[in-house]
Amino acid sequence: MKKINCQNCNCEHFCCTFKVKLTWLDIIKIKLKGYSNFWERDFEYKSIKLTNNCCYFLDKNQKCKIYSTRPKPCRTFPFLYSEIKNCQEFYQPWKKHQNKINQLLTNSKQKQTNNH
Repeated sequence: MKKINCQNCNCEHFCCTFKVKLTWLDIIKIKLKGYSNFWERDFEYKSIKLTNNCCYFLDKNQKCKIYSTRPKPCRTFPFLYSEIKNCQEFYQPWKKHQNKINQLLTNSKQKQTNNH
């Protein structure tokens, strides 16, 4: 499997803003590390909670508290998309779309405020 050095990545830790689906094995491994109340139910599966729109396990220094036992989606990102070679190839288009989405949301909120 390809490896990526997250320490030198300049992507604002955007991968830590995604909902990560957890398996029962993930939950057990994380609980054995001493954590509890870190997951929430999303429809038919459980995922890591987001705190302030970031992963529950991202500390104040932007480091993963469970790096050695992180779930498979975290270990394989961004390579779960075969055409992606590094984070920047994923991040740049995402950031561009995120900016557009934020602008649309802002415009929508402004329209709602003006209509009331």
